[in-house]
Amino acid sequence: MKKRILFITLILLFPMLIFSGGQSEAVSEVAVTAVVEYFDGDVTINDESADFGMKVPFGAVVTTGPGSYCEIVFNRKNIFRIQESTIAEIRLSPSSPEITIKKGTFAALFTKLEALTMDEPFKIRTQTAVAGVRGTAFFVKALDADNTYICICNGELEVTDTEADSREVIESGHHKAIYFRNVNGETVVDNAPMLYHTDEDMEALAFHIDEKIKWYYGSSGKSY
Repeated sequence: MKKRILFITLILLFPMLIFSGGQSEAVSEVAVTAVVEYFDGDVTINDESADFGMKVPFGAVVTTGPGSYCEIVFNRKNIFRIQESTIAEIRLSPSSPEITIKKGTFAALFTKLEALTMDEPFKIRTQTAVAGVRGTAFFVKALDADNTYICICNGELEVTDTEADSREVIESGHHKAIYFRNVNGETVVDNAPMLYHTDEDMEALAFHIDEKIKWYYGSSGKSY
C-alpha cells in the first residue's frame, strides 16, 4: 500500500546493536571533529584531494569519483561511507547535525550520538526524503532528483503523514527497504527489495569502529 509521507524518523534501538569493543560554510569553531579514516580513488573535500587523517570541516562538500569511496569517523563510534559517484555536504554540530546527499550513495553506523542529538535528531537529507537518526545502521541511495532508496539495516523507522496525522513504525533487525518517490509534487512510499548493499558491507563499517551488529528477525527477537 502506498502512503504519502512528509517526514521520516529513524529511531534508536540500542538493544539491536551489540557492541564488541553544495557550498561549504565557514564557521569560527569546529564543534565536531570528523576524520577521513579510509578512502580510495578520486575523493575531494572542498575541492582538495582527500588524505588519511584529514579533518572534515563543518559544511564540507565531499565528492567521490567512479570506483572511489571515502569513510569518515566522528566521536570514535560513528562511521559513514560515501560511496562512488556521490556528492555529500557534511554539517556536524551539536545543535543541528545533518548530512545532505545531493547525489549518490551513503551507508552509516551511528552508535554514539548523544552529544549531537540533545536538541534535534541527526538528519540525513535527499531531495525526496528527510531522516532523523539517533543511532542505528542504515543505507541511503539517491537514485535521482525524484527517487530515494532507504534501508533500515538494524533499527526502527517511523513514517509520519502529518496531513493525515497518522504514523507507521517499521521495525527491522535485518534490512527493511523503502522507496521514497516524488509523484506529481507529492511524496509517496513503497516497499522495496534489499538492493545495492549486503550484510558484509554494513559489518565492515562496524568492524572499522570496533563494533558488531547483532542481526535479528521479527518480533521474536531471534538473532545470530
